Amino acid sequence: TTVILHLKPQHARLAEIPEVVEAAVKEYADFLPIPIYLNHGKARVNVIQSAFFDPTPDREAIEQEFESTFQEAPLDVIPLRQEHPVAIAGALSITPRRTPGFQGEAVITATVRRMVISRKIQGLIPEWAAFLRGVLELNDCSPTLSREDLVKNHAFERARLTIEAKLHDHLEGLARNDPAKLEAILAWHRYTFAGAALS
Repeated sequence: TTVILHLKPQHARLAEIPEVVEAAVKEYADFLPIPIYLNHGKARVNVIQSAFFDPTPDREAIEQEFESTFQEAPLDVIPLRQEHPVAIAGALSITPRRTPGFQGEAVITATVRRMVISRKIQGLIPEWAAFLRGVLELNDCSPTLSREDLVKNHAFERARLTIEAKLHDHLEGLARNDPAKLEAILAWHRYTFAGAALS
């Protein structure tokens, strides 16, 4: 199938600068499994294959993907992949950037069927986990009509609770199996954890 879209004359100026169109494709369609080319160029504009969504995630590939996407080497990576009770695929990372005190928000990109819904989804990650970065595919969730957010319904709440439980499990696993790594994370984000404990 070939789809050709024509801009209305009053909006034609939006396509005059190829970099603007390319930025829009990268913003909203970077992970779509269909290649997107700009002006018959040979180079694909969107990523298509991302380590975040690999069925068998390779930790090193995910770390490299985080470095490329967020321009930082993560302190730790938390791959997420499950189908029940809610479908979640992707990965979270613990940022090496300190957030002063008990403030800030996690920076999570949410996708539905690989279409980027939001680069900074709200309410999905616990408030105490502002040190997280990530890309998550949430196919059980529904985008709002404007496609700028997810509908805060039962599926969203199930995804939120599942992610929080996975985060607890991961940190508890570090306490048992790699206490040195957990201590390093706590050293970086001690004020965030202290604020969470107090609240």
